[in-house]
Amino acid sequence: MFTAHTAGGKRVNLLDAWSRPQLLQLQEREKLLCPVCGGEVRLRLGEQKRFHFAHKRETFCSTYFEPESAYHRHGKQLLYLWFQEQGLQAEVEVYLPSIRQRPDLLLNPHDNPIAIEYQCATISNEQLLKRTRSYWHAGIRVLWILGGSQMKRHAAHWMRLSSLHTLCTQFSGLPYLLYFCPEARAFFKCAPLIPFSTAAVFCHQLLSPLKEASLQELFAPPVVSLPSLRQEWSRKKKQYRANALYPYRKSKDRILYSLYEQGIPLSCFPPEICVPLPSGLAFREPAILWQYRFWQTAFGAEEEGACVRMTERLLSRQPARALPYLPSSYRQQAAHEYLQFLCLTGAISGEGEGVYRKQRSLFVPATEEEANACDEKWIHHALSLFPAEQIVTSRS
Repeated sequence: MFTAHTAGGKRVNLLDAWSRPQLLQLQEREKLLCPVCGGEVRLRLGEQKRFHFAHKRETFCSTYFEPESAYHRHGKQLLYLWFQEQGLQAEVEVYLPSIRQRPDLLLNPHDNPIAIEYQCATISNEQLLKRTRSYWHAGIRVLWILGGSQMKRHAAHWMRLSSLHTLCTQFSGLPYLLYFCPEARAFFKCAPLIPFSTAAVFCHQLLSPLKEASLQELFAPPVVSLPSLRQEWSRKKKQYRANALYPYRKSKDRILYSLYEQGIPLSCFPPEICVPLPSGLAFREPAILWQYRFWQTAFGAEEEGACVRMTERLLSRQPARALPYLPSSYRQQAAHEYLQFLCLTGAISGEGEGVYRKQRSLFVPATEEEANACDEKWIHHALSLFPAEQIVTSRS
């Protein structure tokens, strides 16, 4: 940690302009204490690592529950300096006794405070949610910035998203995540997050070097390149059709197994399912599962021409992700987008007041080649649902 108190209550911040001789003199004449537990701490003034404080002996202190790595300390220092350069009042490691929290940084501590949590280690989902909600209950906004080492890229436009990281997802028209790498001295903004499966998400991975980054750029509403999304989603869906196998047990995935019972090869599943939607992150399951379940629940057993009213009961059957930063209506928005898409395909029609008429059953291609050709057409319809002000037509 970078902060301590003297026995007289003076705050010592190692990110201020301290020299080694000054700190040695300070340690000789003052007793230095942890601002959280009050235990005695000592200065670590090594040649390789940044100056920091450490407890003299093991004690019950919340700082021990999440030890800081050199990577974390370096990133925290750079973020502290960067926020100050942006004209914000920033304080490091301010202990908030009312909620027993010590954010890495606290911006504007006396006027609309914002806590910055720089998360480089894996913690439990419950712990992250508890910390987030405690800030909110205290009237403090909190921004989670993930360590760059936490970003799991597996292709130019694809990354793996853990359940912990979804809890840190921010929202500005479209969902996004912020990472910071002290080694690269750069922010990485991954946006928008469009999930193909539970973990695999499409996104643009935008690099902003620290010396060039600005608050306006970093927190601007994310945009999506429709040509890139169309190409990447089509390729991913084509790979899935070529390699997917049915679950070996009906109980493992009853929804997909129902296709098998109808004699439909998984390579020829209906092209109206597994399409990219702006709010697709709302649901925890892969796109192919939640969209097919939605269709089967709402329209599967209905005759052509029958009308169905959308209710909360229908939505409740879709397993939702925990997304504390996203609007409470996000799940309903995702369902509305899929209904709009189905209207565009001619499978249903809107009759007003949340009522939809089934016009036809889902199309079942005869061959994998026909399925791939249909996918191109339906993906184009799905992309028309993205907000016009947040799309670009060039590849990125």
